[in-house]
Amino acid sequence: MDRESFTQKGAEIGYETLYTLYEAAVKKALALPYGELTPKKIGHINLIHKFQKTYRVSDPIDWKLLLDKVKESGYTLDYNFAGIDKPDYGKTYPDPEMMAYAIKIGLTYEKGSDAHASHEVARYFGTATETEYDDWKEA
Repeated sequence: MDRESFTQKGAEIGYETLYTLYEAAVKKALALPYGELTPKKIGHINLIHKFQKTYRVSDPIDWKLLLDKVKESGYTLDYNFAGIDKPDYGKTYPDPEMMAYAIKIGLTYEKGSDAHASHEVARYFGTATETEYDDWKEA
């Protein structure tokens, strides 16, 4: 979804409602909808934040509870760096605070970069884990 479509929908139904619908969709994905054939990786868990610099909302989603559900369901979390390049977001999916909690609860994760060209593979991996996220061990 592009910024214009997202902000139009948010203005139409309310951003809190949009977030609540997104949360329901994530929970549905975590409910093993295809039984044992369900892929056990959840990606871009907080993609709803992609355009967050363009609007104001009190986020109604309990992200800790959602991350607990990811772990409880046996999923691996996609720790994705593509959001850093998004002008209306500028962070990882999940964001640093959520990722600190994921690590604290022992949630299994894999790094991703959404690379579409060889020079994009693993971009930001080293800098993020070696600098601003060093305090994860203490989380």
